[in-house]
Amino acid sequence: MIDTITLSIDKMQYPESKIWRFNIPQENIIQTSTDTFKGNLQNLKIIESMQYITITGSMAKYLYGENIKPKTRNDYTDALQKLENETGLELKNSFIRRVDFGENIPTNKPVFYYMGLMGTMRNSKYKRNTVDGCNGIESVLYQTRTGSIQFCAYDKILEFLDFGKINELPTEYTDTNILRMEYRITKRQGIKTRLGNGADITPYKLAEKETYKELQKQFYNFYSAIPKTGRQVFADGEKNITPKELNDICAESFRQLHPQEYKYLLQSLNAKGRITDWKRIKDKERRNSQNYTFSDTNPLIIELDEKTHCRAFFGA
Repeated sequence: MIDTITLSIDKMQYPESKIWRFNIPQENIIQTSTDTFKGNLQNLKIIESMQYITITGSMAKYLYGENIKPKTRNDYTDALQKLENETGLELKNSFIRRVDFGENIPTNKPVFYYMGLMGTMRNSKYKRNTVDGCNGIESVLYQTRTGSIQFCAYDKILEFLDFGKINELPTEYTDTNILRMEYRITKRQGIKTRLGNGADITPYKLAEKETYKELQKQFYNFYSAIPKTGRQVFADGEKNITPKELNDICAESFRQLHPQEYKYLLQSLNAKGRITDWKRIKDKERRNSQNYTFSDTNPLIIELDEKTHCRAFFGA
């Protein structure tokens, strides 16, 4: 579902857009300089500078007060219409600077089990960062160097707890495990390139079926491209195994069960110049991940793949 967006209106081109300051409650507006105003409308933040009026926030929360239940593109359109009614702005005159497409995936086990199976991207332009808490991994973030494209996974229920809003959690989600995954395009140029064929797009363009489907596809493709560790490695008890084959099985088992330790080992050896053929190692990893003769996909990943596919294309 479309969740957080950032939209801007060029005040120089549409001077009438200043009307928002006269339509929302005055106590919600602060003038910080001659030409700069800050305001809020529920969870949405509004900033007016000399050139732009910019609005940022979760459209799901704005419309429903929460972003945990599944929402459709029609829900998103309703939120835009509500925003127009309350501010007096014409959003057809605005352009998108950021969009987050997120899904909440109910999981059978605690969320950290699944995040721990998300490995390092093979595409070197995406860096992987984790936040570790007292009870294990709390979030995993993949992003480009500039942060223009991001994919984040985190514990949605823990978010309610961290912000002291557990009482706002819908009752049907009590005692559940929810993995939140978000695909984010955070820069204007990225929006133009990935969704607008080189041109700016309006908030309503995101709600059009083809654009919405493209967002769904990009979300799912990024998730699918994340290497998943924790594969179950086994030995075929019906055939003879050479010492080399046994060593390969043990090495792959270590890589799958202890991905962080494996990564640190490679980094340590590489820093000392002890790895002679890095490409060969990576090729071996890729082949092993696709070899089902001595390993199989972790059941948790099978579960997550199925649920993510179903949820990703909900509401197209």
